[in-house]
Amino acid sequence: MIHVVIASKSYTLRTFQEQLACVAEAPDIRITLLSPAGWPSMPLESLMTHHPRVDIQLLPSLFLGKHALWSMPSCYPALRRLRPDILHFDEFYTVHSFLSSFSGMLYGIPSIFSTYQNIYRQYPLPFSAIERFVLRHSSGAIAHSEGAASVLRRKGFKGRTVITQDLGVDTALFTPGPRRQMALPYEQLRVGFAGRLVRAKGVDVLVDAFARLAPGPHLYLAGDGPLGAELQQIIARLHTEGRVHLFGHQPSSRMAVFMNEVDVLVLPSRTTLTWKEQFGRVLVEAMATGMPVLGSDSGEIPAVIGDAGLIHREGDAEQLAAQLAGVLQDDALRRSLGDAARRRATENYDTRHLAHRRAAFYRSVVGTPTPSKGVPPVAP
Repeated sequence: MIHVVIASKSYTLRTFQEQLACVAEAPDIRITLLSPAGWPSMPLESLMTHHPRVDIQLLPSLFLGKHALWSMPSCYPALRRLRPDILHFDEFYTVHSFLSSFSGMLYGIPSIFSTYQNIYRQYPLPFSAIERFVLRHSSGAIAHSEGAASVLRRKGFKGRTVITQDLGVDTALFTPGPRRQMALPYEQLRVGFAGRLVRAKGVDVLVDAFARLAPGPHLYLAGDGPLGAELQQIIARLHTEGRVHLFGHQPSSRMAVFMNEVDVLVLPSRTTLTWKEQFGRVLVEAMATGMPVLGSDSGEIPAVIGDAGLIHREGDAEQLAAQLAGVLQDDALRRSLGDAARRRATENYDTRHLAHRRAAFYRSVVGTPTPSKGVPPVAP
């Protein structure tokens, strides 16, 4: 039995915890998750308690919301007691990653990290020293995109690296289903957005593009964030008050329903000096429900969408408006893109498929073979 301790802030959402359960379906994997009790942008929803090989422990944390500075002080001495076969933590340049990596070295535990970092950055002290330490002492890495893997190679990381998503989509939950289950007003075609209301997500570009469409469709924005008040002003200035609706934050348990409420989903992210889109989980959730998706060319969005949607230049409201008009006016195109989206989601982003890949990577770190029974083969 391979015991993996995951020390991470990424699993406060219940759907993410369920994805760990898929990894632990492998008969030779047991997981202990050490997690803060929430994160400002991802509040704790509920705890999964039913899986015999997943133990979730919530620990006090420092500097919640400060990605580079946060840590869980009681996590690191707990590793001496838990003595896992693998320690798995987030990123390679943060205080938490240093304390995790140092603890793994101190207790003789092979450590690996996950990274979404797809922009090559040179960090100031002490983070540059943390980066060198973690990269030197880690046995492996899970890069969540080719861009993230490229950053690791450029930084000279020599450990084994697998390119795979940590957080896929449950294609049995996110599936084409009944429409109009949330009693949203208006029966016209609906455009959707789900995510944080921040400038980097480009939601203001989406509102601008939507305002250029002929009256008829409605736009639903599911999420909250610091751009909310400014969006209200933009909506008023563009005279779209009756057609653009701020729907508020939706718990992860409701997202499958929301995805079936709208006819096309848009993720118009824009690149900043320190960030570009690292995945876009809402894209694969929408794709799994058979919904057409439109995305900008920021970061990993084109690679995620592939041939199952349309890509516009980030920040280009005019091009996005033209794409929206084309998709909304063409029923056959919407069906074709929706079919391609569902197919791509099930073939590339299904949680169970990704769980098999992660379990195989854990085995490679400790040098154990795949069990002959109980675990499906993993695609290369």
